[in-house]
Amino acid sequence: MTNRSRVLLFFPAFHGLSALICFIIGLNLMNHSHFFSGAEWFGFSLFLLYLLPPFLYRIHNFLFPIRIGFDRITSQKGQKKYNAWWGTHQLQILFIAFPALESALRIIPGLYSAWLRLWGAEIGRSVYWTPRAEIIDRGLVKIGDYVLFGHDVALCSHVVTPGPNGLRIYIREIKIGNECLIGAKSKFGPGVQIANGLKIPYSTEGRINQIFSKEDFQVKVGTHE
Repeated sequence: MTNRSRVLLFFPAFHGLSALICFIIGLNLMNHSHFFSGAEWFGFSLFLLYLLPPFLYRIHNFLFPIRIGFDRITSQKGQKKYNAWWGTHQLQILFIAFPALESALRIIPGLYSAWLRLWGAEIGRSVYWTPRAEIIDRGLVKIGDYVLFGHDVALCSHVVTPGPNGLRIYIREIKIGNECLIGAKSKFGPGVQIANGLKIPYSTEGRINQIFSKEDFQVKVGTHE
């Protein structure tokens, strides 16, 4: 593990504690009738919580681009190699550990999609996210217009596997076309592509690089076999 990797291991703790401390300071000021100062600290806590990570993600991705395809996640003996995905993953850990932080953003229409765009995701118009939908790699998804995500859908654009020289990781964007309905509890891995207009049934599992096309996977909503 490189020194850069070790430093980023502490980011989730710093991220959560700094936002919490600012919130407590703001609350204390409010209790002492310092409303304007308290509001400033509340605003700063929200900045640290929601805006700092995607801002750092974009800078990190500019300096250390994520390698699409196969890469090593652990260094070979005698070698030290920084894995860019590892760094970006640490910037997202708090939201993975506490999904309610993201669920709160979905209360306001369009806010969650806008937040994902800050991470570099391509999100179309009028995408509906249920509160329990989960994206693990926020900057590695492309979603079309008028897509509806069912309850407990998960998108994960990476997979880690053992290799002869340590752990390997495979990374590829997940792409979903326009006017798709993604059934509840569906799970999709890296490289999955879904064509425009598909209605994906309940609890579908998308394997690595699987392509769902109209020719072989279109199912009418409301039918039962």
